[in-house]
Amino acid sequence: MASMRAFLSLILMVLCSTSMALQMSSHRDIPIQTRHDDDAMRMSYYERNAMGMSHYKWTPWGWVIPRKTGKRAYFNIHIPKNAGCSVSVDIEQFLPEGEGFWSRERCYGQEMEEHETGDMDMAYFREPMSHVHSQFLECKYDKDWRVAMRNLKREQFENVTTWLTHFQGGAEQADFGCYHPYNMQTRALTCKDKNCHHYDSEPSVKDALSNLDSLGFIGLVEHYQASLCLFHAKAHDMKEPLPTFCNCKDVAAWNSFRSNHEGHGLPAHSVVDLTQEDKAMIKALTRKDEQVYQKALRRFRSDIAKVEDHFNVRLWC
Repeated sequence: MASMRAFLSLILMVLCSTSMALQMSSHRDIPIQTRHDDDAMRMSYYERNAMGMSHYKWTPWGWVIPRKTGKRAYFNIHIPKNAGCSVSVDIEQFLPEGEGFWSRERCYGQEMEEHETGDMDMAYFREPMSHVHSQFLECKYDKDWRVAMRNLKREQFENVTTWLTHFQGGAEQADFGCYHPYNMQTRALTCKDKNCHHYDSEPSVKDALSNLDSLGFIGLVEHYQASLCLFHAKAHDMKEPLPTFCNCKDVAAWNSFRSNHEGHGLPAHSVVDLTQEDKAMIKALTRKDEQVYQKALRRFRSDIAKVEDHFNVRLWC
């Protein structure tokens, strides 16, 4: 069983690494010949593999792990560049038997036909500086995304500084068919359209903070392993023991966890690569996202403390 899960995880990571173009409504790149694009994207990766479609591009677009009848499900608001692909691979080992996991790059305000009473909405958040930096790298370097390949030729993508300068602190809305970095996480919590890729109206930070409060689970990209351990505790209603790698006081056990990081073929990077000018421009673009992130961080630390006290472990070291 473990080897089968590992094999399926590998398949999913390969598919996920070539997926990002699908989420842009104006740039569909899947050469599906026998099914409509939306139909194929909405299939779970288990269904796609069974139908011999594992070679098609895929990103979480609905049921990743379908629920069994009468079981709870978790609906992830996949904010771009916030570990959505990685979570979709790793989440299976933390789910209770029969419960489902649904994920898609969508807006908080979208109606969910699949949602049933007792289900939980969730989202991962990320420190804004690294979040914006990652958006740029995705837009420029993801070789499997044709949008990125076109952008390589644009002068605005010469480097992160020229890219940030283009947006003029949010005054410029044109984003070259890729991500717009202006308060993306705030937009994800307030928009009502397909996704938060593009910026077309000013998001309300008040509404975003209120909607954040309504989420049943909040994870942080910077604390990825601790987030999954927190998810396990919540999903099992604090009644099942945590996995052995969910205690950072035990360094060897903690380091035994193997996550499925999806890097999308981007070069090695760090926020230390950013200049002071870059950081100032990112701060101007993410003032509302900073408020959202700080509230998510406070909520996360509070939730973590409850789990640590209950299980007598440490998840934040």
